[in-house]
Amino acid sequence: MKKVIVTMVVALIATGVTLAQQEKKANLWGNVKFNSSTPGMFGGGMWSANPSLTMTLGLNVGDFSFYAFRTNDLLDKSTNGNLIDLSISWGKKLGNWKVALASDMMLFDNRNMDMLIPRVIGTYAKGNFSVEGMVCYCPLFKGGSMSIARLSPAVRIEGYTFRLFIWEKYANETFSTPMALQISKKLFQFSNGGSVSADVAYHFRDATAKKLESWGWCSINVNF
Repeated sequence: MKKVIVTMVVALIATGVTLAQQEKKANLWGNVKFNSSTPGMFGGGMWSANPSLTMTLGLNVGDFSFYAFRTNDLLDKSTNGNLIDLSISWGKKLGNWKVALASDMMLFDNRNMDMLIPRVIGTYAKGNFSVEGMVCYCPLFKGGSMSIARLSPAVRIEGYTFRLFIWEKYANETFSTPMALQISKKLFQFSNGGSVSADVAYHFRDATAKKLESWGWCSINVNF
């Protein structure tokens, strides 16, 4: 598996460098995020209830984007909160719309849920309002799969961004409807373009269940 990870990283870097030479325009970005717990934002679940630290490095070249992030559970090295995600995507903006095709390889240290996540994302944005739709089919390396659809409308009000996430997920021959409300706020803007922001959110594992299971989390993000 380590050889697979190294191969993916080398391939992403090589592709990015080649495209940068062709496009002659590249943007390197990243962030460091401290999380009170580790939510799974692809499928609306919880990877770990413990605090975690996430580090992301990305490269945008023309219509292509590449990124890799690493999340570490700060209290327990055996949970799903210890993972690597390698992603490549292509997107095109058409007026107020943007359509993107992406694929992720998500690798967990405990090997419980290693998976591919090919996905299609459509975004509409106008003024202070936006809405994003995502569909993906996730084959698991150990067998089985998940099908996920996610809708996330958002609105900006007085410097705050309010975003609602609604998932429809089919896994283990069972449908579920996770939901979450997230509020984001930029706290500080650096002169070099970097910033510090914060998120708070509240999740329901399945909004249609007779007994609701819920949790909240928050994060501090340093973006550069």
